[in-house]
Amino acid sequence: VAELKAMGVFWLGLTGGEPLLCPDLAAVVAKAAEKCAVKLFTTGLGITPALATDLKRAGLFSVSISLDHWEAETHDRGRGYPGAFSEALRAIEIFKSAGLDTGVSAVLTKDMIRTGQAGRLLDFLGTLGIDEAWLSEAKPSSRPFWKEDGVCSEADRRALVELQDRSNRNGGPVVN
Repeated sequence: VAELKAMGVFWLGLTGGEPLLCPDLAAVVAKAAEKCAVKLFTTGLGITPALATDLKRAGLFSVSISLDHWEAETHDRGRGYPGAFSEALRAIEIFKSAGLDTGVSAVLTKDMIRTGQAGRLLDFLGTLGIDEAWLSEAKPSSRPFWKEDGVCSEADRRALVELQDRSNRNGGPVVN
């Protein structure tokens, strides 16, 4: 953290795996938060009101919880474990109650973009009282997993940007 700050880093995103599994997370946040904005990206699994309060006191300014669908079964299937949806919703409430800027990170498939489901997801997210929605397209992590029929086209990306712009003009959570 000290080396990053010496290089001029002023915004740091903590992600994983699952950063909430780090037993020293509040100490890491405290070290990083001096003259640096710290954001946590998490599934929310394992958050407690006490830990959320500790992270806020340590200097965490923002958190983004993974939530990819408005239907529990679809989200759980995509995340690979039953209960992921309810854990995400629970985490949103805990972080909001702790007074943290709270958002959602969603990974969108090309089909969600093409069929209007991305807009439906944004409508759902708007009901959660979040501050921000980070939308990203699903993309393979390495060449062996790359399949042209599974990735978004340039037209899909433009449609996503248009959805983000339209949503930001109309109010509600900030969409990135």
